[in-house]
Order: sequence, then structure tokens, then C-alpha cells
Amino acid sequence: MHAKTPIAALTLITSLLCTQHVMAQEVSTSTQRTITPSIGARIGGYGFRQLNPETDLINWENCRMNGVGIFGNFDFKNTKLYSEISLDTYFATAQTMNQGIDRISYHTQGLLGYRLPITQWLVPNIHLGGGAELTRVEIFQKTDSRITPTGFIGVGGELVIKDLHFGMAIRTNVMQLPEYEWNVTGDSASLEYHTELASQMLFSVRYTL
Repeated sequence: MHAKTPIAALTLITSLLCTQHVMAQEVSTSTQRTITPSIGARIGGYGFRQLNPETDLINWENCRMNGVGIFGNFDFKNTKLYSEISLDTYFATAQTMNQGIDRISYHTQGLLGYRLPITQWLVPNIHLGGGAELTRVEIFQKTDSRITPTGFIGVGGELVIKDLHFGMAIRTNVMQLPEYEWNVTGDSASLEYHTELASQMLFSVRYTL
């Protein structure tokens, strides 16, 4: 009777360990079925809306900024929803600097999107999101730094080749634009901003993990 006790205990422990291992594998498999992550990089630029007083036409050439960024993308399986987190850096273009403004901005943003697949290799999407912008502006040899909120809505699409996704997106952003007339006399202590629309185009590539 006593000789069987250690054997029974060992059998029970082995059974429990095997069950735990199987459960862990099932949880891992379930997680993989739920979310598919990918990482990517992109380039792009944006310009703020402005009205030409001579023609009364709107263009998007005010305070032009170009930049690069990295992002993580998360597709929710069994749905067409996805999310994204990103970090981008933008620099004032030569055109903007010729207008008397030097600017660098760091964007930290997140979004929620919906994919509209036409085929397995061509997948349009719509998305919206927001975040924060850390910007440093120099106008008339004086500088200002601040953190401001951002928001956007956009459409895009991806060309899918196996695990690679080549994308393009067009967004309308709501961001803060510095006043160009600020501190012309050298007396102002702070830079004035106003909320303005900015049109943006992005080109990206991401890899499914």
C-alpha cells in the first residue's frame, strides 16, 4: 500500500504538469488567433490650410513639414478592425524656413481603423485617431516649445505581398499652427497659436510578425 503512494503521487504531478502545458499552449494559440502584430516605418509630410487672398482659393502649403516615423500595427482577427501606435518626427521644409519659421515636431499618436479588402492583395482602409505633439518653433530668432493635442481622420490602402504591406494614406489633421506675425516688434513674451486643418500624405511599409 505504501509502495504505491509515491507512484500515484508522481503520476498525479505528471498529469497536472501535462495539463498545465496543454492549457498554456491553448491560451497562446488563442492569443495568436485574436491579434496579429506588425511593425513598420513610414515617410510623409503635411501642410496647413491657407486662403489665397487674391484668388480666394484654398491651398495646403502653409508651414510645410516633412518627416519619418515608426509604428506598431495590431489586426484583430475575425474582424476587419485594427489599431496602431506611432512615433513620428517632422521638420520644417526649406519653403517654410524661407517664410521665417523653423519648426520641429514629435508626434505620438494612436488610431482605430477598419479594413475594406477588395482582394487578398489590395486592402483599402478608413481610420481615425489622435495623440499629442511636442513642438519647438523659432520665429524671428525667438523660440517656443509646448505640447499640444492632435486629431485626424483618413483613408488609405495597402498592397499586400506575403508578410509585407506597402501602404499609402491621406489624412486631414486638426493641429496647432503658430502665428507668423508673432513677435515682429520683439516685445511679445509667448508665441500665439490657433487651431487649423492640415492635409497629410504618408507612404509606409510594414512586416507581419
